[in-house]
Amino acid sequence: MPIRGKVVRRVFEKAPKGDVYQGLVRKVRWGRTYEYKLILRAKWPEPDVLQRILDEIMRSRAITPNYIAQKYNIKVSTAKKLLEALREKGIVKLSESASDASLKVYVKA
Repeated sequence: MPIRGKVVRRVFEKAPKGDVYQGLVRKVRWGRTYEYKLILRAKWPEPDVLQRILDEIMRSRAITPNYIAQKYNIKVSTAKKLLEALREKGIVKLSESASDASLKVYVKA
């Protein structure tokens, strides 16, 4: 649940690689100060990162979109689109035993 309050300080800086921004937001509410570390992730991975993701998928037994997003610093929605595209091509398949509506686990085809 986000903390509502007045934003006192907002600092963004461009990360060394890609269009990833990192920053700090400080909010004040009822005399208390809360600090948040913000990470705005890349919309689509670079070609070399995309190749590393494919290599990782081929090595692992099971993979989830959250794992890819956290490890390679991309958005979760982008990781979902990437895995769905790979599923349509037949490279990975959706695991029936471990998948439900909220968690999708992919395995090698």
